[in-house]
Amino acid sequence: MLGTAPKRPYRPIIVWAGQNVKEYLAWGMSLVAGLVLMCPVCGGRLIGNGWRMRIARQRSKGVEPFAQRIPVHQLVCPRCRDAGRHPWNFRVLPSILCPFQHFLQRVRLAVFDLAWQGQQRPLAIEAKTGVDRWLVRVWLAKALEVLPLALPLLGAALQACGGQWPALVGTEELWTRWWALGLALRAAFGRVDPVLQQTPGSVLEWLAVLGAQRRCWWAP
Repeated sequence: MLGTAPKRPYRPIIVWAGQNVKEYLAWGMSLVAGLVLMCPVCGGRLIGNGWRMRIARQRSKGVEPFAQRIPVHQLVCPRCRDAGRHPWNFRVLPSILCPFQHFLQRVRLAVFDLAWQGQQRPLAIEAKTGVDRWLVRVWLAKALEVLPLALPLLGAALQACGGQWPALVGTEELWTRWWALGLALRAAFGRVDPVLQQTPGSVLEWLAVLGAQRRCWWAP
């Protein structure tokens, strides 16, 4: 087997750059290329290091054997690289993508909604979304690990910015509480910065952007 260089660890930077793949390719890439981003570790300016193709899958391999690939911008921090701090590689992902996952966020959101809001079983979800039932079960199991940890963090963030506690949060299911807190936090941030409130995209995408900025994964 031919030897290959080991993959360098990287830290994702998630930004809003279009509501879908079409918009990202049309103008979102140009927006990303024009961003001036600073290293979250040392504060130095990140410099561009080309583009890397990233899978943007909408269905499982059995249904969509050749998934679309889209370019994502790679960046490096010269200061951290010279100081030997890792990771010094960064990758700017549009919010339509999930870090370290191949599927688009809208597909993952549909799976969660069908499972928890629609009370549908993995077999039915597979038929509607094209995501293999075994993968549906994996997503749901991992999300159920994340959601209980995310709720108190979302609540603390909402309280810190003076947001209004949603009336829905009580004995409802985890997904409903997470969704309600996410909407309330989005509205609270919008009062401080109206642009944040007007940013298109689902709560899942918005919290992924905010969570990446704060290095805290609030999204399942």
